[in-house]
Amino acid sequence: MGGYASGIFKASRYSLLTRNGKPANQLQMNTSDGKNDLVNILMIEDDVIYRALCKRYLAKDPNYTYNVVSTTSAAGALRMCNLHKFDCLIIDYNLPDSTGTQLISALRATLGEDMPPAIVLTAEGGIDAATEAVRTDASDFLSKNKVSARSLCRSVNNAVEKGFLKTAVSESSKKLTVAYEQLQQNSVEIENFYHTISHEVKTPLTAIQEFLSLINDEVAGPITEQQKELLGYSLESCTQISTHFNDLLDMARVESGKLKLNKVWDSPNRLLERSVRGVEGVAASRGITLKTLPCESTTELYIDVNRIVQVISNLLNNAIKHSEDNGSIEIELGITQGNQFEFNITDFGCGIEKSDQSKIFDRLYQVDSQRDCAFSGGLGLGLSIARDIMHLHDGQLLVDSEIGKGSTFKILLPVQLH
Repeated sequence: MGGYASGIFKASRYSLLTRNGKPANQLQMNTSDGKNDLVNILMIEDDVIYRALCKRYLAKDPNYTYNVVSTTSAAGALRMCNLHKFDCLIIDYNLPDSTGTQLISALRATLGEDMPPAIVLTAEGGIDAATEAVRTDASDFLSKNKVSARSLCRSVNNAVEKGFLKTAVSESSKKLTVAYEQLQQNSVEIENFYHTISHEVKTPLTAIQEFLSLINDEVAGPITEQQKELLGYSLESCTQISTHFNDLLDMARVESGKLKLNKVWDSPNRLLERSVRGVEGVAASRGITLKTLPCESTTELYIDVNRIVQVISNLLNNAIKHSEDNGSIEIELGITQGNQFEFNITDFGCGIEKSDQSKIFDRLYQVDSQRDCAFSGGLGLGLSIARDIMHLHDGQLLVDSEIGKGSTFKILLPVQLH
């Protein structure tokens, strides 16, 4: 792993720094040419001869240049680690004022996530010392009388590279956390923006609609047929703008996770009746017949009634919009073999191209009105929001369509026990 990890983490390594980020000039820098990286080691060992032997072994490592500083006690190690950053600790198990594993626990409590990997060396202690080292999450455990240049360098290499990997993962995690918090903040700002715009625009828009309605109803005096026609177009435009603002607000709620459901038990037939009642005036104005086939089952659905009615009404309005005058629309209810409840809304209009059927539920997607009359115009949010509402209900919204023959939209909702 030495050469591979060395290339990955080379950019993230640092020279010996004090905890406040300033160079530790007071520490002796032991560097040599021809090696890849400078690695800072703190050795806690009270045996001067053994300490010199380990430094000699580490100097033979072909992968790194080691800057080895030392102290003879646990107290000294705590002071050093509070002042400086190290890439690895080499700790004698038997220290004058503590054991190596006790020192690791104390350092971990002090340094937390900044705790460097630690290697425990012992001349005595055997299985008990090794067990303690494992429990304190030491990177490695070596017997002093078996340590060689090769074994020590390999152990330090592994510990250092694991430490660099841990640091890289921690830094990435922190960046992801910051990015996530920024996204949340952006989401809140977007939602607040939509609410503000909606309030500032919809209030005067409502007033305009009321005044236009008064004029259209001839409350302020008689108007000509041409004026009445123009007022009708104006009222339709106001309704369309209001619908667009509602869609934008719903989209913002979905994106911020604030579109909450208020679920109750209700009858599918009542949902159908309420949805049809809301659009039958528009359908009648164009001579379109709404043929309903209610469900004979007494099954009730656990749903947010207003949101499901919103989905059904959206699909019915689309079906009316893209049906021929004096045509018909069929709405059929039933239970599938997979124990799901389905609403099928079928129109006999112009249909949707196969290439568009997988895209019409995408946010802001617009069908090319030059080659397909269905679902052109608008903001391209209605079907996307409808699909999101279905997902919140653990349901589905599907389409099957053929150019020149019409479209069937299928709403699938889970049937739950009352």
